[in-house]
Amino acid sequence: LAKQFLNEDAMEYEELGIDDDATEEERAAIFAEKFVYGCGDADNTWRLYHHFLPEIREARVEEVYRNIELPLVPVLAKMEARGISVDGGECERVITAIDVEIGNRTSVLVSLLGDINFNSRDQVSAKLKEMGAPIRKLTGVKRNLKTDKSTLLSVRDWNPAVIDGLISHAAFVKKRPFVDGFLRLRGADNMLHPAVSQFGHVEEITGDDAPAPITGRLAYSGPNIQQVPHHGGGDEGTVWATMIRRCLIPRAGCQWLSVDFSQQEARIGAMMSKDDRLISEFDSGVDVYAEIAKVIYGEGVSRESFERFVGK
Repeated sequence: LAKQFLNEDAMEYEELGIDDDATEEERAAIFAEKFVYGCGDADNTWRLYHHFLPEIREARVEEVYRNIELPLVPVLAKMEARGISVDGGECERVITAIDVEIGNRTSVLVSLLGDINFNSRDQVSAKLKEMGAPIRKLTGVKRNLKTDKSTLLSVRDWNPAVIDGLISHAAFVKKRPFVDGFLRLRGADNMLHPAVSQFGHVEEITGDDAPAPITGRLAYSGPNIQQVPHHGGGDEGTVWATMIRRCLIPRAGCQWLSVDFSQQEARIGAMMSKDDRLISEFDSGVDVYAEIAKVIYGEGVSRESFERFVGK
């Protein structure tokens, strides 16, 4: 922001040259650099505040800024500082189990496709093309066959064993980075201290400069614990998601508490639209999405059905 709006090249924290083995004289120089770095940050922040304040007032969101967003800052800072406990032993067990599953699936794929690198989209694409897979979607620059899950599923009837094998292998390869991150990013206190953004972020900790989507919801990075799987892929997927989540444990004397807003957006919609039937159904505690689906499709809609998904 300082570069964009103030034309200032702010000092990066990495430029401070911090060294645990530094001499007393070097430590004094580092302290002086920290002083300049801290003053620059504070000054730029103050100038940016005055830059954006007129825009905030013009948009008539100063009340939201002062009464909702600012009071949340120290809460998030305490969350970051407190951190989340990691069970290192459980992480190692899960990684071993995932590696076994990857190995098993790799062996099956080798018997079907030959000895290629199944983590390489280029090699998988070339092999599918060689085998005559009826994939019509191509990647942008290289013009390879697309190998994402939805594309592969669209041609599953061509060769179910190959398609199911590729999808299953990819699913387990994607699971491993979660647990790797728990171990790699934990601090000296054996805790994860992910950064929490109020509105979207740039992933600074892992070096990924791609901006995250601004959703209005909290966003985590280093690691993104919001993306830790909790279900999916049927019963087997849920079992593995549970195993991965067991790597994160409550600190001594504490317990996890899981809470969720029930049908929050639909409730707001009912209130704003003053839809008598929708309000009545919420008051009665029925499955509102199933009831909406019944209006569209008729009776016989179950909670797990596609019709209910459409209703939602």
